[in-house]
Amino acid sequence: MQVGKNGIGCPLFCASGVIKLKANAVSYECPRVDLAILSIVKRLCLSKPQKLTFGQIYRELVRAYARVPAIHVCVGAVDTLVREGLLISARVLEPDQSFPYTQHIISGLTEIGAASLASCEDPVVTQRSVTRYTATRGSIGPVRSAYPHCSTGWKSAGPGSSGQ
Repeated sequence: MQVGKNGIGCPLFCASGVIKLKANAVSYECPRVDLAILSIVKRLCLSKPQKLTFGQIYRELVRAYARVPAIHVCVGAVDTLVREGLLISARVLEPDQSFPYTQHIISGLTEIGAASLASCEDPVVTQRSVTRYTATRGSIGPVRSAYPHCSTGWKSAGPGSSGQ
């Protein structure tokens, strides 16, 4: 069930964050499709450089996650990740009548894609709450992050802090 779109226009699905085991891998029941695609491309291209079709990427999504968005959503996400400079597209296949979507032959992650994935990779594997200090007037205690998957780091607060 689509619940909205993220900052780069990719649809977001579910927000339960329930961890399930499937195909010997820990996965969220409803993953962020962009992070799931980046992590699969990283895993498949890690040992040796290779060219991946969308079918190979989608097959791995189905193997790794209990719930996967529809094919057209995933194709759109791959296309968006290529246009945003997170995935390397070796070439684009011509659309045909049986599959009228833009299909890229993916050869790996860009440096930006790898860095984006690395900043969110730990919480994707093991969900945990992030406690951080916020620099606000009169607040000196820790505050739970509203979005624990990609914390922006620690900020000091309290007496002597530069935060206002």
